[in-house]
Amino acid sequence: MYVEMQKQRDEQLEKDLKKPRSAKTEDARLLFGDKSAEVTIIKYADFQCPACRMDFESIEEIKKKYGAKVKIIHKHMPLPQHKQAQL
Repeated sequence: MYVEMQKQRDEQLEKDLKKPRSAKTEDARLLFGDKSAEVTIIKYADFQCPACRMDFESIEEIKKKYGAKVKIIHKHMPLPQHKQAQL
């Protein structure tokens, strides 16, 4: 069952990469910034991912430089090889 779910997720990811959808930006996910900010960063991350951890420092720099001019939203996207990051 898990393999089939993973296959469906991979297929959907391929479709999304070819024709990106607009991401939902519901206020409940807002991590930083003002709801009315003109710039939105949607950060897809995996809590077990070393690269995502390094990205955190870049996000902190953006927050320092632009403050409330940018809103940052986190979306959890665990990678299959990171078993402890799964939902």
